[in-house]
Amino acid sequence: AWWRGLTNLPQIMPDVESVQPQSGSTEVTHWKVHGPLGKTVEWDATIVEDVPNTRIAWATEDSSGLDVKNAGAVRFDDHGATTGVEVSLQYDPPAGLLGDAVAKLFADPQKKV
Repeated sequence: AWWRGLTNLPQIMPDVESVQPQSGSTEVTHWKVHGPLGKTVEWDATIVEDVPNTRIAWATEDSSGLDVKNAGAVRFDDHGATTGVEVSLQYDPPAGLLGDAVAKLFADPQKKV
């Protein structure tokens, strides 16, 4: 339940400033991420898969106008007294500072979790 809506991601990913639900629904969220040279990079993402207690996945919307398309997923594995959590992130960065910033954001997500 902690992962649903993705709004808690700033607690574990320091470069993510905020993830806010749009239009009263957590299915579409607006992301703000610390970018290069003190700039903020923003985009909208949509939940593309939500299987409670198993997997949640998201992807940027084409209408975001962002040069960096990205997607991610979190999978949960029940191990009895514990839960395994696997995070995967994909991105298609442009060249230059923006691409470097996104690469830093998506570097080693499993370690951040």
